Amino acid sequence: MPYSYKLWTLYLNFWWYGFGCGAWNIALSVWLIEMWQKNSAPFLQLSHFVYGIGTILGPLLDKPYLTGEQALDSVETNISNATELPFDNITDIFGVIDRRSNLKTPFLISGITQIISIHSKFS
Repeated sequence: MPYSYKLWTLYLNFWWYGFGCGAWNIALSVWLIEMWQKNSAPFLQLSHFVYGIGTILGPLLDKPYLTGEQALDSVETNISNATELPFDNITDIFGVIDRRSNLKTPFLISGITQIISIHSKFS
């Protein structure tokens, strides 16, 4: 996400991410059911439990690295002027570059954790 400098690349990255996560989830479920055919329920539940823990810890990992807030300039909204929206004059307190550089750290931590876990599974 912090490496997407244009909106369309962000959407493309999210599409690939969603496609990969869906494929991995289906493959993992089929793999677990194939390995433990009659006793697969506890392993499937453990897999989904660990996924749930990851969805809780992910935002907690990102929170300390989020900086700044966006503030709206005091702009009077003129209803007759349809070209100017009230969100056109948003000023970023810390700047986009500071936000991107700060967000690279949690994404790097998450990526390294995933690589280590995948490497440990196949070693």
